[in-house]
Amino acid sequence: GILACFNPVGHAAAFMPSGGPHLQARALPRMGGINPGGGCCPRAAAFRLLAMSASKDAKKDKKDKKTANHVMRTKDWTAPDYSAVLDVRTPAEYEEDHIPGAINAPVLSDQERIEVGTLYNSNPFEARKLGAALVAENTAKILREHVSDKPREWKPLVYCWRGGQRSGSLSAVLAQIGFRTSVLDGGYMTYRADVREECKDIPQR
Repeated sequence: GILACFNPVGHAAAFMPSGGPHLQARALPRMGGINPGGGCCPRAAAFRLLAMSASKDAKKDKKDKKTANHVMRTKDWTAPDYSAVLDVRTPAEYEEDHIPGAINAPVLSDQERIEVGTLYNSNPFEARKLGAALVAENTAKILREHVSDKPREWKPLVYCWRGGQRSGSLSAVLAQIGFRTSVLDGGYMTYRADVREECKDIPQR
């Protein structure tokens, strides 16, 4: 709950309980026009003001957290407001083809992907554990090499082969940091389908 009292000069001092949004005493403005002996109680007015303030702070915190932690999925890989496009596939996949201008930031190396895929055929659970550990190690490297110098306004687009676990793992970390992060829904396959569709309009020689 909230405790409120009035000091000798008529200002209300509010004390939030331990663990509340405000740990120190807060002075409220003088409540002019309120008659302590009349129908409006200054203590009740203080409670109302504190409740309104706490509610506004809670709503703002909730909105900020939702924005920061939210990963947006999109089919548009051409949007001009992306600060960078991160291809989290293996170097071999990237070398074969990638979205123009994309940076290769692999969450699994070529050899690691083979190891996880081979283990998955016999023991999916153990493969997921191994994959998670490897992705975590590589994500830390990506953050140091590609993200550590980026401002809060940096807006990356992340993609893998189909827009699944690999892109999801890195994008979740980026969003938790506070970046406005997007994942290409369908991954590289979406890009390839768009290019093929565009090629239909090119006259054949």
